[in-house]
Amino acid sequence: MSTPTGTSFEFFDSVLKALKGGEKTVYYGDTKCQGLRLTVTSGGTKTFRFVARAKSTGKPVNEKIGRYPDVTLKYARELADEARRMLGQRKEVKFLLATGSEKTFGDTLDEYAAEHLARLRTGKETKQALTTVAKRQGWMQRSMRAITKEDVREAMQHILVDREAPQMASRTQVLFSGFFNWAVGAGHIDVNPISGMKLMGGPGNIGDRVLEDEEIRILWRVLSAPTDYGFGPVYARALKLELTTTCRPGMATKMLLAQVHTDGKHGTYWMLSREAMKKDRKYVVPLNRFAAEAVAEAVAEAGPLDKWVCPTTSSDFRDDGKHMRLRSLNRRLNELIARLQKMGLKIEAFTPRDLRRTAATLLRRHKRPGGGRWRRSEVASLLSHQPEDEEMGGRQKSRGTVMDHYDHWDAYEEKREMTDHLAAILTGIIAEGGGVRLAA
Repeated sequence: MSTPTGTSFEFFDSVLKALKGGEKTVYYGDTKCQGLRLTVTSGGTKTFRFVARAKSTGKPVNEKIGRYPDVTLKYARELADEARRMLGQRKEVKFLLATGSEKTFGDTLDEYAAEHLARLRTGKETKQALTTVAKRQGWMQRSMRAITKEDVREAMQHILVDREAPQMASRTQVLFSGFFNWAVGAGHIDVNPISGMKLMGGPGNIGDRVLEDEEIRILWRVLSAPTDYGFGPVYARALKLELTTTCRPGMATKMLLAQVHTDGKHGTYWMLSREAMKKDRKYVVPLNRFAAEAVAEAVAEAGPLDKWVCPTTSSDFRDDGKHMRLRSLNRRLNELIARLQKMGLKIEAFTPRDLRRTAATLLRRHKRPGGGRWRRSEVASLLSHQPEDEEMGGRQKSRGTVMDHYDHWDAYEEKREMTDHLAAILTGIIAEGGGVRLAA
């Protein structure tokens, strides 16, 4: 198809993308959508406009919609169709097109990142995930109010079907719901367009992998002498922190040296401010002897510019003060397991998150010092989860409502007892026979 010049034709993306700037600005009309125009400047900038004349007043309307391809052809046509129906109400048309091009999804996302995501550990990753989808769908220059449930459904469908990643689709949908909820509170939209929408990828694989005692013994041998098994010491440190503190994998890889404190009253502990946590409550976990040894090792190896307990092992980024990437940890762990299996060792595949589940299960399985078992709510507090209200049979959350305002007890003494008990459990498993005995 030859590229038309200064004329009207049915717009197609393939044709619009091929249009080049000439000696002067050129105007094109879309024969499929009355009133939709595309201007192409000499510099090649392409802008959609709505151009029409109101029959009732005879007054011309010439309003900017937005730049192409930031504003998609599909959306430009939708706006032009709506504006045409509103002809004769110049102020309403002007407002419609202005909201379509000025208060954009991209602007709102930047505000969300600055005001909310910036204080979260996962803020950068969340913004990147939202931005990737929005750019692919052509939302960045669209009005926030124009994003519909069907738009989001289409985007999630791409992840679910084209990429065959149901868990990613569900996680991404949850991120968008959080973003829209924030936008409602900020007054940018009236309602969350996907409120009540079922997760398209399903609830996801919650996971039930718990390492057996023999697998823990094999893993611990590796973590104690990682280079003997071709495994990086920094990767071993991250896995050891997860197993001995019950922390999330991403928390271990992003653990800062400055977040670890030691004093005579509390011993050694790890603390993140409430601003860095999704639940808006500070995270405090006492470090048992195994975790404290891992951190001490990092301190001993740290250079003057190092700030991470688990810094990146890449020479390309080490000087820039980067932390280990979780994706890299997953890859190295998979390689390690494959090597161990080739050596004839009985250990099945597992993920870093499975170590967190294993540690929590060990605490629940083994009786606490003095008899009895740790309650689910107590282990949940160590995991930094909302504990279930056990008096209600686990049907109701005991936090997230009134108690968030009044209960600010960090349960440090109980957590210290739990982490030290976890160290004792691991010590017993690692020893021959696997019986639990207290650490010396």
